Amino acid sequence: MAKKPTGSIGPFSVTSTPSGAVGAWNKVEFPKEKESIEKLVVEVWSSAMRSAGGTILEVIPNKQNDFDFTLVLPGGKVSMDLVEFIYRDGQGKPYDGDQITIQSFDYAKQLVATVMEKSAHYGNPGTQPIHLLVYITHWRFWSNEVAIRLTQHFLGESLPIFENVFFTEPFDARRGNARVLYPSKNPMEGHQPEEFKEHFTLTLNPGNWTVVSGG
Repeated sequence: MAKKPTGSIGPFSVTSTPSGAVGAWNKVEFPKEKESIEKLVVEVWSSAMRSAGGTILEVIPNKQNDFDFTLVLPGGKVSMDLVEFIYRDGQGKPYDGDQITIQSFDYAKQLVATVMEKSAHYGNPGTQPIHLLVYITHWRFWSNEVAIRLTQHFLGESLPIFENVFFTEPFDARRGNARVLYPSKNPMEGHQPEEFKEHFTLTLNPGNWTVVSGG
């Protein structure tokens, strides 16, 4: 089975002990094999979709050299492919480094490029619809709401071949979010994308967090 690198992501927990509060970064233990990583990711995504009211009857892994999964939905079967998103800020290797400034406009452009590269790979869609699930495995690639809205807007202009494009960020090994990147309706709510060219968020390294007890 093909090996695939992953980053570090997961919740930070605080536990009360007799000697005081203790913090721990509970990293998701991703498998080493690509197929197993994607199985974990699609389970996180499908759980989030069901929690939001979506109906997914079955998720069927496919053989290599095919779409990653087949989804059985109330309206029939759709193909689903997965792709990992890696945000690059131009400051060394993406997985390395400490805190990172997420430039929302650049993040959106890179996310759109990831989707459109996959879209171009397939050419014209076949008879069975295709869904794309984009995911992250590293804390430095965490999105923000402005970046997601910009991505939705730009994909609405780019028109990928996919029937739906989803985005998921794992909270832990079982839970995460599930955003619809495409199609979307009025994500900018009357604003222009250029208004957000300077927007950014600062993401801190959870590996450096400590618990400070008040007293």
